[in-house]
Amino acid sequence: MKKKMIALAVLVFAVAITSYSVSGTYAKYTTDSGNWTDTARVAKWGIKWGQSVGGTLNLFAPQYGDATHYEIQSTGGSDDVIAPGAKGNASFGLTLEGAPEVAFELKSVVKVIDKTGQLKFALVGPDSKLISDGGKNGQSFVDQLDNYELTASTLETTLAKALAGHNGDSNSGFEDKSGDDTASNASQKFAPNSSLSTVVGNYTIYWMWDFDASGSGTNDKQDTNLGNGVDKESGSGGENYTDQAGEAATVEVQVTATQLSDYSAVTP
Repeated sequence: MKKKMIALAVLVFAVAITSYSVSGTYAKYTTDSGNWTDTARVAKWGIKWGQSVGGTLNLFAPQYGDATHYEIQSTGGSDDVIAPGAKGNASFGLTLEGAPEVAFELKSVVKVIDKTGQLKFALVGPDSKLISDGGKNGQSFVDQLDNYELTASTLETTLAKALAGHNGDSNSGFEDKSGDDTASNASQKFAPNSSLSTVVGNYTIYWMWDFDASGSGTNDKQDTNLGNGVDKESGSGGENYTDQAGEAATVEVQVTATQLSDYSAVTP
């Protein structure tokens, strides 16, 4: 019995050794490509305003003059009003931050309405210089009558171009809608990674309704008719009728940045 057990153990050992030896001879061809992989992140947009968006420009006011002795004041001191001798200004910062990694378009929409036909405007840019369509362009602003070169229509077109990042008198991407109730707009396309820090900035709009102190009464009749809420020319109701309760003067400003799908339209 003992001999049989020894013989069985030897047999099992021999089989194990043989199996190991044979298994070591099994093989196959292999060619490994290695790991091919790719990862991506979302392209940065990153455009944001450097201040709160929307709101009131505070260009017009319910009263004008010294707080202790107003020369002009609306009833109840709530409605914004304009009248001969009134003037005002408003600064608004349109500070865009970021350098998006996609092509984009910057579009400005500006509407300026002056139903009185008496308002004069001046526009001062981020460099504190006048932006105008006349001889004062690029000069330092001084608050005097001859620096108010812009009408409602020329303020609309000039500001629309400036806010879209146009330089000089470029009309590229510009649509002049001044003179009616449709806003003028201007746009400019930018390549990816364009910095917006110098495109838009702080602007100040100045306006005035000149008070005729000469005694000649050049515009007295028109101004009086406007104050009575009737046609500024004839003094009767008509096409140019301006109700005191209505919007005699309006300024609206909007700037929008939008990604472009047509990259070919952008020069890198």
